[in-house]
Amino acid sequence: AYPMLLDYFYLLAYLATVIMFFESILMSYAEAKDLTVFASRFQAFSRVFTVSAAAFGMPLIWLVGRMMA
Repeated sequence: AYPMLLDYFYLLAYLATVIMFFESILMSYAEAKDLTVFASRFQAFSRVFTVSAAAFGMPLIWLVGRMMA
C-alpha cells in the first residue's frame, strides 16, 4: 500500500537510465550541430548523477527512510 525503500532505489535507477538515454541522444545531435559546450556540460552532469546514484543512492535512501520512520 506504500512504497518501500527498494521502490525508491528502482525509481532512482530508472531516472539514471533515462538521463543516460537522453545523453546519448543529445551527444549524437551535438555532433551533427556542433554544440559541444552544452553537450559536454550535460554529459558531465549525466555521468556525475549516474555514478552518484550507483555509489550513494541506496545508502542515502536507507538513511532518509530511517530518519522519516
